Amino acid sequence: LREIWVFLVAAPQTEASRWVEQNQMLSKLNETVVEPQNVTDFLNFINDSHSDLISVKGIGPKIAQKIIDNRSYDSLENLQKKFGRKRPLNWIRAFQQK
Repeated sequence: LREIWVFLVAAPQTEASRWVEQNQMLSKLNETVVEPQNVTDFLNFINDSHSDLISVKGIGPKIAQKIIDNRSYDSLENLQKKFGRKRPLNWIRAFQQK
């Protein structure tokens, strides 16, 4: 813990902020970090009315309709409040592999 604190204090603010953000998004499901840019890309995708939501593994017709009904999403946290903590992370990882 002490080493982490020293890193956060000594590192440039952008690097420390990025590290903190990545660790906040660390999936407990499989220890895979979701990069902030991947989150942004996914949010843009699901907010686009022309996106084929069901092309993402884990999003079927019913979930796609719920996503559409609740647009617009401005953050991962917002998405997680509506769909749970794990499900959006799984969608983002599937979106990355698409």
